[in-house]
Amino acid sequence: MVYDLIIAMNLTAIACFFCIGLFGLLSKVNLIKIIIALELIGKSTTLSFILGGFINGEAGISQAIVFTIIVIEVIVAAMALSLVIINKRVHGTIQVDKLEKRK
Repeated sequence: MVYDLIIAMNLTAIACFFCIGLFGLLSKVNLIKIIIALELIGKSTTLSFILGGFINGEAGISQAIVFTIIVIEVIVAAMALSLVIINKRVHGTIQVDKLEKRK
């Protein structure tokens, strides 16, 4: 009973992280906020892997996969932020709507 409640609470938190990230990805025009939204979606994925490993009793394997995902997320976030900095220097803005007008 308590075990099912813990799983349901974790699934709710994962779904909330994913929905907040998806909303931020679709509604924001600031490139940095879009990267943060992508990170929230990535964190919901890692939490789902941890929960799946906990449910199946394979916590070690899920933790190894999560460590790999975290390393990949850090690299992607660093590259995306460096592209935002370059974009700011070249175009003078990090707003998506202003970048579309410059085409």
